Amino acid sequence: MNNQEKRKFKDWFHQIENINDLKSIVYELYVNYNYKYQNITSIVRYNYREINITEIIEILRGFNIKRCGTGDNCKSPNGCIQSLENFANCQSTTDKKSHTCMFCENFNRNFRRADQTKKNHMLEFQKIREKDEQDEFLVDLYKSNYSYSDLSTISVRSIKDIISLLEKYNIKKCPRGIDCKSPYGHAQSQENFYDHSRKNDGKASVCMFCYQFDINFKNADQTKKNHMLEFQKIKEKGEQDEFLVNLYMKEKYTHQNLVAISLRDINDIISLLERHDIKKCPQCNIIQSRENFFKNKNTPDRFSDYCHICRQDYYLNNEETIKNYHKMHYLNNLEKINKQHKNYNNQPGKYNTYISKLEPFEEIRRDPNNLELIQVRCKYSKCNKWFNPTNLQIRSRVKSINGEKNSIGTECNFYCSQKCKNSCFLYDSKVSEIITHQRLRNSEYQPGDFKRMQAELRSYFLRIKNPGKCGLCGKEIDQKDLILHHKIPVSIDYTIEADHDNIIFICKNCHDKVHQKDGCSNSQLKNFFMENC
Repeated sequence: MNNQEKRKFKDWFHQIENINDLKSIVYELYVNYNYKYQNITSIVRYNYREINITEIIEILRGFNIKRCGTGDNCKSPNGCIQSLENFANCQSTTDKKSHTCMFCENFNRNFRRADQTKKNHMLEFQKIREKDEQDEFLVDLYKSNYSYSDLSTISVRSIKDIISLLEKYNIKKCPRGIDCKSPYGHAQSQENFYDHSRKNDGKASVCMFCYQFDINFKNADQTKKNHMLEFQKIKEKGEQDEFLVNLYMKEKYTHQNLVAISLRDINDIISLLERHDIKKCPQCNIIQSRENFFKNKNTPDRFSDYCHICRQDYYLNNEETIKNYHKMHYLNNLEKINKQHKNYNNQPGKYNTYISKLEPFEEIRRDPNNLELIQVRCKYSKCNKWFNPTNLQIRSRVKSINGEKNSIGTECNFYCSQKCKNSCFLYDSKVSEIITHQRLRNSEYQPGDFKRMQAELRSYFLRIKNPGKCGLCGKEIDQKDLILHHKIPVSIDYTIEADHDNIIFICKNCHDKVHQKDGCSNSQLKNFFMENC
């Protein structure tokens, strides 16, 4: 180095005020101007003060940097200027470090030991400067036939860095190669490998498909082994589907058997058979349409295992046993069952469940905030707002509409609150009361006559008839439990409401049965009710 070249940096040294300024100049000369230790020492001596090479080395050691002797041909991914940790100790050099970094030393050692194909890949990798392109290059090599160690050799990266790269791309290769049983090929998602804490990448060596195949094959009989091997030879998915359907129809194979043979998910097997609309009853062993099986949400395919005919035969042959089982189950789980019923009764009703039962009689719609739920209007005319009825409210209303038992003579209308119930004239009113109120409107009675007449009629005819049993079934019963009943309903002919021959005292059970007959149900009085509510 001549004096003219040294003189270029004279202005730098005139601006030095403390030791840190000197250190910055040394760093700049070493990193950006690529000067060696001896050259930097000469420049400082010429422009500033006397200094030896050891002081220069100590200054650079404070920055924890060293330049690899190969320069631009350095194999380090971080460039030739790198940490002192990347250089081996060497007592024969001035700075006690090796001239070349460990990346270059490893590359040279690996290159000498590699075959020609790997040498070509190593040289090709070194020509790529962009890290993303290097990553893609390594992933492509991994998909071919290279292991973690091979990629580490080619890229001069650590095994840990290679594993992190493949985790980023979510790829792992099953070592069985073309013999891998996975439908996705031997290079597949890392999710298809079981966790294994003792492996470098935390994953098992073979994929779950190969692992499961080995277990199934070991436990299978010879016929199933042959089918498993035959299935693996088929590469086209359409042909595989056809093979599985034929096995299901010809062999005594269940869904689980097909899963074991094909290594597919059980939902895939169910979807395959659903597309062909076939299901096999294990009792009669006949392939039938799925329509011949009851629905059952507790089975994988949502259908009962046995067909209609076999199920019916089973119930007929075991009727008493089944009844006793259900009875004991109910008694043993009464508290749990009641709790479930209570929870269900208090839940909002579903639109699809009740639309057909309520639509002809009620104004309904879907809940705007939850389209699965049903909404109805409050029956109280001054409220009339939309609300979500519970399952219990809806079932009570449906029973009333159909005139079913325990809802005779009541309407069970929908109310959004207790306040609306108490305010509405129709709430807790019997049909006969509503009819009498209509007569009041027509001036045929005076207000209050109805309740007085009912009480007087009952008291009068109890004294006249002095009944001690039901007038229909003949069951002996206390008078206070007998119900005054009109043979010809008052709604049909109110003129004979107090007629001796039209009145009979019956028990509650008979009263309920009578009002379920055609012409006496609550639903058949609906039109009259709607006109006068």
